[in-house]
Amino acid sequence: MAKPRWVIAGKELSGVFTERTILLAVVIQVVVAGFSSFLVVGLSALVDPSAFPGSTQARLAITPEVQEDALLMSRLADQRFQIIESPNGTEALTLFRRGGVDGALFLQPLSINASDGSLTPATVSVILPEADLRTTLTLTQVKAALEAYERDLRTRHEARLVFEPIYVQNDAKAGSYAFVYSLLIPLLVFLPVVLSGALCADSLTEEVQRKTLPMLLASPATPADVVEGKLLANVAVAPLLASAWFLLLALNKLPVPLLGALGILLLSTAIAYLLGLLACAIALATRDRNKAHVTYASAMFLLLALSMALPTSPVNAVALLAAGSADASAWLVVLGFVGAALAGSIALHLGLRRSAQWMAAGTA
Repeated sequence: MAKPRWVIAGKELSGVFTERTILLAVVIQVVVAGFSSFLVVGLSALVDPSAFPGSTQARLAITPEVQEDALLMSRLADQRFQIIESPNGTEALTLFRRGGVDGALFLQPLSINASDGSLTPATVSVILPEADLRTTLTLTQVKAALEAYERDLRTRHEARLVFEPIYVQNDAKAGSYAFVYSLLIPLLVFLPVVLSGALCADSLTEEVQRKTLPMLLASPATPADVVEGKLLANVAVAPLLASAWFLLLALNKLPVPLLGALGILLLSTAIAYLLGLLACAIALATRDRNKAHVTYASAMFLLLALSMALPTSPVNAVALLAAGSADASAWLVVLGFVGAALAGSIALHLGLRRSAQWMAAGTA
């Protein structure tokens, strides 16, 4: 015979997807996932300005020294700048101050001191306006061009280098990669985690309001069976939805490493269980759905703020696991929350072992 908690969990799970809360959560996530391509173009433009049409690219004033450096000019062309050639630095600066360009680029070439033969290194200066969207785009493009220019110079003069430079190979598109793995995946993972707690509160307060909680407690099920049965059913939503999103991302050629996916599922399940415990405690204490939701939401904001104080927050841990870059700190976060969930389960059984009368109190 199945244990009462599993009977309750099975019954609860069969109806969990008819709840308006979880249906709304699924709809929100489907919209987010469905428009992810649009969001990648829009939000990741700050790190991938090539997403913008050529006619809207940043205008950059350059001096004759820049014009004479074919290597630097080719890298600026790669970034699709609208190049405005100036006869000298003064004219370039004047054009910038009048708002005719989004930035000005100056180059001081390498020079040799005739008196002692010492070398004066080449310097590159960039002038940009105060921070705004155009400034961010222009700075990002200039940075990409100068990084490529630096690599070219190192290659050209590698015989004079004391140490061999190390280049990182990364074929992923910076904007979409950063957006998907650092923002989209944590959002898709933690939204059902947070809402699973709300579902737990809904389930228990509904039993109180319908006056069916004493009937459950009169069955062979213990108080811990009742709470944990509902808890397990609602917590199961988090890993189920996370697995579905991983499959969707894999179909769109944005796979999450298997080991990272397992770590994320463990972490999301553990956090969902802990939040479910919190929501159940709030629901049993308030006995009112609206009060339970308000208290739970307030507690969520507080816990979110506290989590940011951790050396590696759960959100950062998910991003690292999803990108396949998890270090020891990320796995410590996973193990820490799994251990906390196990401790919470033990505390649940100890706290509700003889609490049938207390749970049924106030249901009349």
